[in-house]
Order: sequence, then structure tokens, then C-alpha cells
Amino acid sequence: MGGLVTDDLLYDVGSPELGNRNGDVTMVEFFDYRCPYCKVMAPRLAALIGKDRGLRLVMKEYPILSRESIFAAKVALVAARHGAYAEFHAAMFALSGPLDDQKTLRVAKTVGLQANKVRAELGDMEIAAEIRRNLALGQLIGVTGTPAFIVGHNIVPGAVSIVSAALWPFFPEPGRM
Repeated sequence: MGGLVTDDLLYDVGSPELGNRNGDVTMVEFFDYRCPYCKVMAPRLAALIGKDRGLRLVMKEYPILSRESIFAAKVALVAARHGAYAEFHAAMFALSGPLDDQKTLRVAKTVGLQANKVRAELGDMEIAAEIRRNLALGQLIGVTGTPAFIVGHNIVPGAVSIVSAALWPFFPEPGRM
């Protein structure tokens, strides 16, 4: 994957970020809000961000499981525009039961977004373009499911233990990525 770690992967202004924006280590996550394995990873990643203050996590909305996934990804990108992405993201993965559009809008409301304003922004071409870019990029680099992590020049698929041998060996030395 060496030559494919591009600006689109690491520095797309449409991709929300969690953690330290100026961190010395960057990890990219491709995820879907309906993915049960992504739900398992969300608190693990939050704990990792809390522990490693040098981690920058680039979030790639990758709605591949359903129409509700697409709706949730669009609402998440609206939340990002309003500075509420981190809260929205955490709240979405804290939900119980099946995901539907009404639950997604309720989460948006809990993080301070008004449903009518969210609906008005959902059709924005930039939001649709960001999702299309993520889907194309994922296909290009070989993402076959969610979650998928990019660390350095390596793809680490699936839900993994943050401290496992599957993820940590790929973290570059500070300042290299």
C-alpha cells in the first residue's frame, strides 16, 4: 500500500478527526455506524485517544451496510460541520437496538443539532461527495469491510485489541507520519 497513503487518506478536509490534530501518529478508521464490530472498537479507540495524547484518528465514514448507514454517515458529517462530531460519533455507538433514521436524528438533537437544520444540510453535494470519496478510496486500497484501520502503510482489518500484536507494530516512530 506504500504509494497509496495519499492526501485523500490522511488530509481530506471533509474527513473528521478525533484526538490530537497535530499528533505524531496518524491512524485512519473506515467504519459504518451499523457495524457491530465498529461498535466494539469505538470505546477502545476513545480509551486509546485518552491514553495516547499524540494520536490523530482520521475518521472515514464508510456506509456499506444499509440505507440507514448512509443516512447516519450524512448526519455525522453535518454534525462535524457544527463542531459536534466527537459527541455525535460516541453517542451513535452508545445506542442500543437497531439503527434507524429517527434514532439518528434523536442523537443529533442530543448533541445540539436541530432536526430541521440537519435535514436541510443532508442533501449538500459536499457531504455526498465526501462519502463517495471514502467509498472509492476504500475500494482502491483494499478495504473489504468494517472496521478497517490504516496505520503507516498497513491495513489492519476487523475489531482488534488496541494493545494486540495486530495493531501496535504498525505505528510509525513519532514524527514519521
